[in-house]
Amino acid sequence: MDVANLTAAQRVITALDVDHPSKAIDIVKRLGHYDCGFKQGRQLIERTFAVNASAQDAASRYERDSFNDQLAELFALMGNQVMLDIKEHDIANTVVESIKSLAGIQARMMTIHASNSMNTLKQVAAIDNGALKIGVTALTDMDPADCNRVFGATAEEAVVELAGGLIQARFDGLVCAPGELEALKEHGIIPRLMPVCPNSYPVWFPRGDQNADRGDTPGIAISNGAVFVVIGRAITRPPEEYDAKDGSPILRIGSSERALELIIEDIEQSLKAA
Repeated sequence: MDVANLTAAQRVITALDVDHPSKAIDIVKRLGHYDCGFKQGRQLIERTFAVNASAQDAASRYERDSFNDQLAELFALMGNQVMLDIKEHDIANTVVESIKSLAGIQARMMTIHASNSMNTLKQVAAIDNGALKIGVTALTDMDPADCNRVFGATAEEAVVELAGGLIQARFDGLVCAPGELEALKEHGIIPRLMPVCPNSYPVWFPRGDQNADRGDTPGIAISNGAVFVVIGRAITRPPEEYDAKDGSPILRIGSSERALELIIEDIEQSLKAA
């Protein structure tokens, strides 16, 4: 991937965390012309399984057929700009066969947990399906107590350690919070791995369930070494307006299109300053 020539818009991945393809289709149709990417996670994948498995009568079979038609339309609209965020975590055979079963989806990126065995990581990296293999490190809602409980380390220490395994396995990138980017640069992991950063929130949107201490704005994340930022609710459910309460004019937002434009502007300023 030619990272240096990515535009600000191409560095944004909009998270489509919805439970029905019709909702995602609406977002993609409104934002697709900006040339951003889209993240599709487990919520819709698991909903697809439930809809198909429960189609026992005429009404539910009609719902199933409509659902599946819209799902096919969604992936056709997204094209090859999909980050398939499946976060696979299991024994090697299960993970590898699961990823192979998704061969028909022309994903740009595909995620699995970096805490899988080295055998699993190497087998996944070797799968030739056209997708960049991205390792998920410390989930971005984890606080210091969570990281200590799970990894016996700080978030920075855990991410650096897991990144070493991803390099050994020949992965393309990793998912981390913006707060770990400096540590990754200090250890020479950037640019050997391409950072993809959720927990990148504009100043005008609350962080919600993300760990604020590990997060930052999209522009700062990009300037600190992130290649992509993953942003969901700030784009798909933006506020009507934002008052910084510092005497500056009230910022009008109100739509997904305007929210994305503001985020692109923030990243463009960071790229110009680099």
